[in-house]
Amino acid sequence: DGVTYYISSKTKSDGSNKYLNPSKGNKDYLVSTSDNSETGGIFGFYSDKGTNSAWHFVSVPCETPVITYDNTNHKVTISGVDGAKFYYTLNNSDPSSGSTLYGGPFEVTGNITIKTIATKSGYADSEIASVRIVLYPAITLETNEYTYDGSAKEPAVSSVMDGETPIDASKYTVSYSNNTNAGTATVNIEDIAGDFLIVSGSANFIINSAGVTLTANSGTEAYDGTEKTLSGFTCSVDGLTFEGVSASGSGTEMGDYPVTFTGVTIGTTKDTSGNYVVTNTVNGTLTISPKPLTITADSDTKVYDGTPLTKNSYTHTELLAGD
Repeated sequence: DGVTYYISSKTKSDGSNKYLNPSKGNKDYLVSTSDNSETGGIFGFYSDKGTNSAWHFVSVPCETPVITYDNTNHKVTISGVDGAKFYYTLNNSDPSSGSTLYGGPFEVTGNITIKTIATKSGYADSEIASVRIVLYPAITLETNEYTYDGSAKEPAVSSVMDGETPIDASKYTVSYSNNTNAGTATVNIEDIAGDFLIVSGSANFIINSAGVTLTANSGTEAYDGTEKTLSGFTCSVDGLTFEGVSASGSGTEMGDYPVTFTGVTIGTTKDTSGNYVVTNTVNGTLTISPKPLTITADSDTKVYDGTPLTKNSYTHTELLAGD
C-alpha cells in the first residue's frame, strides 16, 4: 500500500545496476552514471515510499521460440528473436542451456514431444515452448473392407489415438486417396495448424474386386466327318477383358462335347482393370447332330397275276466315306 511504481524498459545488464541513479518517474531507458550509455535486457521499477524509495531490477525473459513442422520433409524448425540460442529436448524433459543446441532443421520419424527454450545475453531464459508431433497415430475406421461398385469409398474415422490418448477430431482433417478402384485405399489424417499438437498419419482399407461369372459358348454343328470346334465365352458384366482366358471344345462324331475354360483360377483371375474377379465358370456344350439321310424305295410295276409284287431295293443319299 502507498507504493508508486515507475516503469523503465531498459537498464544496464553488466552488473553495474547499483550505479544507476535516475530520477524517479517513467523512463524510456535507464542510463549508467559512469558512462551514460543506453542499456537493455533488464526490467526496472522504482518504488516511491519515503526513505525506502529505490529502483528494483528484474530480468526480462527472452521471447518464447516457435516450433514448426514441415510435413513434406518431416523436419522441425525452431525460430525466435534474432541473436538468441535455442536449446531443445526430445524426451519430454524441460530444456536448459545444457540441452541440445539447435543448429538447424532436423528430421523426426515418430511420435515425439519437442520442448525448447531461447537464451540471449542480457535476458532471462524464455518460457518453454512445447509441441507434440504424432506421425503414427492409431486410426480406427468404421469400415475396413468394401466391394468395388464404381463409386468412391469414404469410411468414417471412428478414432485417432496418440498411444492411449484420444485426439479430438477438431485437430485434424480427413481425406481419401485411391478409394474408387479395387485395391488398397488410404485415409489421410492431416494436422489443423494452430495449437501445440501436430498430427499426421494414414490408415489403409480394402476395396475388393467384384465377382463375375464366365459362361462358355454352346452350339450345334451337323456331322460331316470332320472335327468341329466351338470356342468363346461371355461374362456376367459386359465390356470386360480377360487376358489369357479362353474356352473351347471339339469333337468329330455325333454327340455332345464339353466347352471348357483354360487360364482361369477361381477367386484369382481378374479382368484387365483389376476391378472384377472370376468367382464362377459355367461350361458350354458342343453338340454334333446326325447328318440327314434320305432312303427312297425303288418303284416297279407288273400285270396282275394274283401274286404279290415284290421289290426289295432302295436308294439313299450318299454316305460319307467309311460310313
